[in-house]
Amino acid sequence: MIKGFEEAFMEAQSGAVSLVLEMLEDNLKEIDKIYIYMYQNSNQLFCNTFFSKGEKIIRTNELIEDYLVSQYLKCATDDLKNIIKICQTYEMKCPHEFKLIYDVNNGKFDSEYKYDEVEAKDGIAYVYMDWRSEIGKKISSTMEA
Repeated sequence: MIKGFEEAFMEAQSGAVSLVLEMLEDNLKEIDKIYIYMYQNSNQLFCNTFFSKGEKIIRTNELIEDYLVSQYLKCATDDLKNIIKICQTYEMKCPHEFKLIYDVNNGKFDSEYKYDEVEAKDGIAYVYMDWRSEIGKKISSTMEA
């Protein structure tokens, strides 16, 4: 790993989480976890976020006013562009897909990356919705256990 890359890469992802925390402000009590999905390839940039509280999935527009969601999505896309720039600067391969999870209660951050192109015949938004559905099923089954 090139010196400085890992720190810059993680700091940029932390910035994406901080952006969501800032957007939530008074609604932090309403959530347990933040889920951030980012995708990039040479043709497209995509970012979206959802939350969980207990066994419930909460969409961004359920907590945040529409005009703030629009501002958030623009800023999140800028964060993704920054991550791409960091990878280019350090001549490191940039993931195509980022799944970031932040636990609001304990501050734990987790991430998953895909470096191969993501198959999305119906569009990348459907890949995001599938992940949201998958998390919903996972937290529901965890709560039942």
